[in-house]
Amino acid sequence: MTTRFLPVLLTALLSALPASAQLEPNSEADSLGPRGGSAISVVAHPLDPDEILVIKYTQGVFRSTDGGATFGLQPYGTGYLGADGDERGLTQDPSDPDTLYMLVGSQVFKSTDFGASWNPLGLVAPTGKFKSLAVSPLGDSVLALDQFNVYHSGDAGANWSLVLETVPGPVGPSLDSVTYSQNDATVAYIGHSDGVSRSDDGGLSFTDSGPFDTRVNDVTTSPSDPDVVYVCTSFEGILRSTDGGATFANIGGAAINDLHGRWFTWDPDGGLWYMGLTTTNYSSDGGNTWVDVADGFPALSPFLSTMVVDANGVRLLGAETNSMFGDQVGGGLYRMPAGPPSGWTHLAFLVTPIADVAIAGPDGLRIIGIGNGIYAGSLGELPVPTDLFLIDTRAVAVDHDDPTRWIGGGVGPFGTTAQVHVLSNNGASFVRTYERNGAGVVTDIEFDPHFDDRLMAGMVLGNGGNEALILSTDNGDSWADVPGTAGWATRDVAYDPHTPGRILQLSDNNQWSESVNGGSVWLPLQAAWPGTGPATLLVFDPLLPGRLYRGDTGSGLWRSDDDGDSWISLGVGLTQASHVLCHPDIPGMLWVSDDAGQILVSLDSGASFDVALDVPQGANGSAMAIDEASGDMLIGTDGASAWHLTHGSPTVVLGGGSAGTGGIEPLFYPSVSLPTLGNPLFSLTGDQIVGGATVYLLLGIAEISVPIFGGVLHVDGLVGPLISFGAGGAAGVPGAGSFTISLPVPNDPIVVGFAVITQLAVIDPGAAHPSGKVLSPALRITIVD
Repeated sequence: MTTRFLPVLLTALLSALPASAQLEPNSEADSLGPRGGSAISVVAHPLDPDEILVIKYTQGVFRSTDGGATFGLQPYGTGYLGADGDERGLTQDPSDPDTLYMLVGSQVFKSTDFGASWNPLGLVAPTGKFKSLAVSPLGDSVLALDQFNVYHSGDAGANWSLVLETVPGPVGPSLDSVTYSQNDATVAYIGHSDGVSRSDDGGLSFTDSGPFDTRVNDVTTSPSDPDVVYVCTSFEGILRSTDGGATFANIGGAAINDLHGRWFTWDPDGGLWYMGLTTTNYSSDGGNTWVDVADGFPALSPFLSTMVVDANGVRLLGAETNSMFGDQVGGGLYRMPAGPPSGWTHLAFLVTPIADVAIAGPDGLRIIGIGNGIYAGSLGELPVPTDLFLIDTRAVAVDHDDPTRWIGGGVGPFGTTAQVHVLSNNGASFVRTYERNGAGVVTDIEFDPHFDDRLMAGMVLGNGGNEALILSTDNGDSWADVPGTAGWATRDVAYDPHTPGRILQLSDNNQWSESVNGGSVWLPLQAAWPGTGPATLLVFDPLLPGRLYRGDTGSGLWRSDDDGDSWISLGVGLTQASHVLCHPDIPGMLWVSDDAGQILVSLDSGASFDVALDVPQGANGSAMAIDEASGDMLIGTDGASAWHLTHGSPTVVLGGGSAGTGGIEPLFYPSVSLPTLGNPLFSLTGDQIVGGATVYLLLGIAEISVPIFGGVLHVDGLVGPLISFGAGGAAGVPGAGSFTISLPVPNDPIVVGFAVITQLAVIDPGAAHPSGKVLSPALRITIVD
């Protein structure tokens, strides 16, 4: 029976709200990281420090207009893309805030509009690629060098001449860097494999400076005294000259001398930064003493590429990832505020592919599986590496009985060594419980919903052809290969939540198999289900027996209502990383990450979908988990890291139901569409109620917990009149009654973010409780924008 006569109830919320209510609108997704990526060169506009340009390795120039908080998704600027694909070395003209130079392979490009457009200059390196470029303080002279040649322009790049040529090979030096004195345009220095060369005529000629027997990677001069010169070397420390480079002395000390020195940068107040391969060091006294400044770097320190200080004294540090797992963690852009050195803040980029996510119970830790291990963090905190670090993790499962214990699966050395690890004490320690060389990659790990000590894991095979399914009967502490499954390229494993012992397996080619004894014995691979691309997922509906979802990259998402005998296309395209998540307590509610960069949500088992989230940064969703206590979601992406979505499920099931006639607990859940602002279609459905019963709808604005009628009442602060109606169905028949109520959501922004508590009270003479009354589970429904 469908009833549409209650529009007044939610409208009554407006009068129930206190006059001082200031409700925040529904938030968008919040980034959780990990951050990473590439920033090999950085510049900030001298007149507008919020405008920043960054070169990502092999990807081009990217622009931010909010101080690095966000960057455009596509390369910025015209005229250089396609020239070489090896953009590097952004250099600013000290005399003109809008003029930039950029090295692009064997060419030099120039921009006079701060990177909006670029033009190639008439200079091409004959031997490889350009390595360094410097602009004089007056902006007229420019020096550029490749490995063996130095070129000079006296007219801001319009014309060039060769001013230094070394002999390639072991005889002549290999050139590394070039710089002008900060306050004398006639003086320039070159750092090379044999030391330093100096020019006193603006770069037209060079002579060797000082006695050297080591490679010099960078040279800089003091902004207050042009005779003070610093050079950084590879593992020979820092050398300083006070006579314009005639003589040098080591000033770094033992700690600095052990570093692979890369380059220098100056603060506006005269502080000097010295960068090693993965370390930042600061001196406030001209290099006499040094402080290691590493706060804010991730556990795997990045390779440092570049650093600039903007007009306000804010430091911007570019870095490359130090990870070998393809996740790009740790690289990108860092920021440090002006003033005394403090810690680094990792600004950008959100580029890490997330393999799997999980939430360790209600309000539990957020767990993320990526290429270099498992990260975890509490609600409201950024996840950090656990003890399972630098181990490629593709699947994560939380122990049902102990949310501090997790199982992680993935791959070890050479990309073919399947591994499983058990993490204890919220990731503080781990043990490896399975390792098989050549078995491939563990792609899925599932706990048996009927027997908590049993797990099944599936693999996509590597080199060798070992078992593709493994079984644990002791909670993951040991594993056994499942006979007869060798060669199965397993994409997903799914336990039937309604039939103990039944498991389905889906292979990459859409073939499938079944076990009915808990995974010890399997049918041979069956003929492929309909599909036109590699398989991606297989999921049982947790509440509706016989209902399954599966998908492939060619024909998208499918649903079966008869245990896989027939399939209905749901019209949603999928990627190889796509995921389906069914709500554990709300029938018909599910989310799917599609191939169009969206997280879709359905309240009718996929018959229709709404957009729950446009995945940030143009990425696609790859993994999802829901916090049953709050309705918040943890979302992984295939290239934009992980995100927290507040009220991803606007409805939270609070429980508190009690058994009616036949021992059946009534169902109560949202249907038709979401409780969005001004939505006229939002509805609530009751089901499995004794036929013909009288039902009372309780709607309130406060949450309590009072035992009553064999259940728990959660509704307080009742709103509007108490509404009663008949459930329909044959009188007295267990579970025969049902209804749907339309509750249009008011179109007043003040209700956005407001939570409504609702529950059913049912008159049921056959109830287990002597009162003859039954409660449904209560719902907390948050109105979202």
